[in-house]
Amino acid sequence: MLRSKVFGAVALLGICAYASAGTMTFNGVDPLSGTVTIGGAHYNGEVYAGLLEFTESSLGNIQTVCVDLDHVISGGQSWPDSLFDSATYPDSGIEAAGNLVAADFANVHSADDAVGLQLDVWKARYDGPAAATPDFSSGNFTASGMSSGALAAADTFWQDRNTAGSATYIQSEDGHGQDQMTVDPVPEPASIGALLVGALSLVRRKRKTA
Repeated sequence: MLRSKVFGAVALLGICAYASAGTMTFNGVDPLSGTVTIGGAHYNGEVYAGLLEFTESSLGNIQTVCVDLDHVISGGQSWPDSLFDSATYPDSGIEAAGNLVAADFANVHSADDAVGLQLDVWKARYDGPAAATPDFSSGNFTASGMSSGALAAADTFWQDRNTAGSATYIQSEDGHGQDQMTVDPVPEPASIGALLVGALSLVRRKRKTA
């Protein structure tokens, strides 16, 4: 009986290590942001670019950048999500966006910095990391109306697109939310493993005292 309970715990914790599901709630636009006009294959119009503020059930209150131009969200909206490590996600655009976020999220100190990073993330996501400089005038993602400071930040940050890094890709699971990315780490399997060790120790102790 004890043996089957332990194996059941192993199976359950193993599943959790591969899937981290939760809920995402949009709290609003961070002051480190600005407006730009975007176009291309996904969305056309004026949008906020920069940092956004959310509450995620596993991560708490977080700042993010958007990696999804196919869905529009509003303040207070919630949706189910899944968390992934951008470094292992099977999409080169997501991986490159994650490299940018991992390298430069901490370097955002102004609205221009935030806009520059957001533009780079969208460019990497939808046009890939191949270009030597971010060209916002053509491709699947285009943008206009940025300040010279935002463009300078984008040029600087873009150099990190192929620098291996790890960010958390927060994927909407209901078709109505919006995918985001943050530097807050995905809950690690190691912490789940620690719970398993504790469970096994507890079982062993009970068996010894039985």
